Amino acid sequence: AHMGPESLAVLVGPTGRGKTALALQVAAAVAESGVRVLYASAELPADELVARVIACRAGGSIPWRAILAAPGDEHVKTAAENLAATDVGKNLMLWTPMGRERNHETLAAVARQAEARFIVVDYVQRFVDDSDDKRTAVAKMSGALRDLSRKRQGWPGAAVLALSSVARGRYEAFATVDALRKTPVDELEGSGKECGELEFDATLLLAYTADRGEEGRAERPACIRVVKQRGGIDGAEVGFGFHAPAGRFTPRKLEKLSEASPKPPKLQGGQQRGEQGADRYNK
Repeated sequence: AHMGPESLAVLVGPTGRGKTALALQVAAAVAESGVRVLYASAELPADELVARVIACRAGGSIPWRAILAAPGDEHVKTAAENLAATDVGKNLMLWTPMGRERNHETLAAVARQAEARFIVVDYVQRFVDDSDDKRTAVAKMSGALRDLSRKRQGWPGAAVLALSSVARGRYEAFATVDALRKTPVDELEGSGKECGELEFDATLLLAYTADRGEEGRAERPACIRVVKQRGGIDGAEVGFGFHAPAGRFTPRKLEKLSEASPKPPKLQGGQQRGEQGADRYNK
C-alpha cells in the first residue's frame, strides 16, 4: 500500500485495539523524514499524545502511562526536551480541538497554517458537526478531506489519513487477527461507521485489528489488510507485533491460516453484496 501527495486513506479498526498508537507512530516517522505533519485528535489530550510518542521512540523500555503519570520527573522532562529538539518535535504538530472547533473548516485552516503535507484525523466520527446527523456530517467531512488532499492554487495538496471506528454490524470481522484475515476482502468494504462517502472517496482503504492482550504477554498480534487501493492490488496484508504498553508496532511475519473459515460477518439493513457506487459503503 502506498500513500503520497493528493492521497486520501481511511484506516478502519475497532475501539481500544491500537488505531491511535499505529497512526501516531506513522505520523512520527513521517515527521522524522522532514515532512510537516498535523495530527488532529478529537480523542486524546495533547499530554497523552506526547507521552505516547516518547514511549514509542524509547523502544518499549518505558510504558506511556508511566510517562503520563510523572510529568515532573526529571527523566520525563529530559525526554520531552530531547523530543522537541528532534525532527519529530519540529515537524509534528499535535492539535486537540474541543467542542465546536471539531469541524472541517477549522481543520483545513489549521492544516494550512501549519503547512502540513501529511494530515491525520483521529477519529472521523468525533470530528464532525453535531448539528447534522452523523452520516450527513461524515459525508461533509469526506468532501473536505478530499479537497484538502488535492493540489490547488495556493495549496500544494497533502496526504490525508482518516481513522474510523467499526460499524456495529461488522464487529465480528474485526474481533481477532485471524477473523480479519479470513473475511473476504469485498466484505470488508463498508466497515467504517457511517463512512460510506468517505470510503468511496478514499484512494486507499485499510482494515486493521489487533488481538486482545493476554496476561503476562506484552506484545500481541496485529494486522492490516488492503481493502481498496486505486491503481494497486486489493487484499494484501501485513503483520505486526503490537507492544501496547509502549504503543509501538514492529513488523512480524503472519502465521499461516488454517483452512477453516469463520462465519462471514452479517450485512446490515438488508444490504446485498455486489452493489455499486457509494451506496455499498453506507452501512
